Amino acid sequence: SWVSGKELSAVRIGNFLMFEDPKPGDKILLQFPIREDSAEYKANSRTEKEQTYKCTFRGSTLVDVSTRGSSPTSYPLYLRQHLRKDKAPMKKVSRFLAEKKALQW
Repeated sequence: SWVSGKELSAVRIGNFLMFEDPKPGDKILLQFPIREDSAEYKANSRTEKEQTYKCTFRGSTLVDVSTRGSSPTSYPLYLRQHLRKDKAPMKKVSRFLAEKKALQW
């Protein structure tokens, strides 16, 4: 986590992150490194139609399957190149900032 250019640790409380002493106008950057892996799976195993597919995952999302069929009736599944980008689309939002500190029990 980065707050206004300085690396800062945050405390997780339920589904929320809590930062120490944020100021109005501070910009918070959260980074989520996502690994890309691949695995091979067999369809019609131990039959004459057995075929091996290489499945590529980004995090837990299937983003590509190969070998693709060359038949004109085959449908190309999981062509998700847009999900393989290194940088997610940015979205600017404003959030509420409490004026008082949270109580510690």
